[in-house]
Amino acid sequence: MKHAMLLSAMVSSVLTTVLTVAVMTLMNPTQVDAQSTVLRARSFELVDSNGRTRAALSNGDGGSAGLFLMDGNGVARAAVTVRSDGTPLVVLSDSAHWPRAYLTLGTDGFPTLSFAEPQGRLRTVMSDGSGAIPGLAFYDHDFNLTWSAP
Repeated sequence: MKHAMLLSAMVSSVLTTVLTVAVMTLMNPTQVDAQSTVLRARSFELVDSNGRTRAALSNGDGGSAGLFLMDGNGVARAAVTVRSDGTPLVVLSDSAHWPRAYLTLGTDGFPTLSFAEPQGRLRTVMSDGSGAIPGLAFYDHDFNLTWSAP
């Protein structure tokens, strides 16, 4: 009888030790080796002291990747992306989420700078496109050309 009680106490003690070690391991995240040279993930988020996302680095659908910077309300105000065709795009948006300025390089490598009105309709486009003479164009609210050069 004494042996059974002693064995039971030993098993209980071992189980308690194993469970304590397991719980402590789960509660204390593993530290990243300071010598690591690569940190890999599909996305990263930078949050402020209130837990709101202020920046995100992520892969999009179809092979694009981007860096997105948010204001204090979580609205993406600036984005730097590389689209699935490999062309870069910078977008600046207003507080109502409307993209207002774009800078891109086409697949031919020529830049375009565009400005939009508050509802996102393009109003001004400046381009050095496709080896042609650089151009500047202004559009009305309905995207009708109102002036261009050359």
